[in-house]
Amino acid sequence: MKAILAVMLVASVAIVSMFAARTPYPVLFARHVPSLEVVNDRGEHVQFRSESARAFVIFGYTRCHDACPLQLGGLARGLMELPPRMRPRVLFITIDPEYDSPPVLAGYLENWGGLVEGITGSPQTIRRIYEAFTGAPGLPSVADDHDSQIFAADALGEVTEAPDPGSRAFVTAARSLAKER
Repeated sequence: MKAILAVMLVASVAIVSMFAARTPYPVLFARHVPSLEVVNDRGEHVQFRSESARAFVIFGYTRCHDACPLQLGGLARGLMELPPRMRPRVLFITIDPEYDSPPVLAGYLENWGGLVEGITGSPQTIRRIYEAFTGAPGLPSVADDHDSQIFAADALGEVTEAPDPGSRAFVTAARSLAKER
């Protein structure tokens, strides 16, 4: 019985190691985000697909006075540690598309020195992207405390939880995403 348990343990570790070797951070899920038209903070209509994002992604809104600025500030500080050619994209996707127009997003994001690109669109489109990334139904209310989790979308369309921006793992993840671009 002990031998069977030992073999199962070794096999489990081997399988986990195979998948962990692909990314420097844990894979939450590999979800397909359908190609959807969104609008960036310059007012340009662009197609959003997780497999072409190759970016750190954070969901938030411009009237947030706590979680969003802290996360964006941490991301910006973490990215400033890297040379410009090694910096991946950072997408700030609004959860308040009815208020956060492209000019509002642009004004808000200029605080982070051009390191962050804003994304908005119809409420239905933003909801579909949010649900695909988080697995949660619907958009959170801006009146409620919202999650400020940072995601990474790689070239395969896999969505992962990004490491803490102050960690070495973050630098590794950023370099990995930048290489894919």
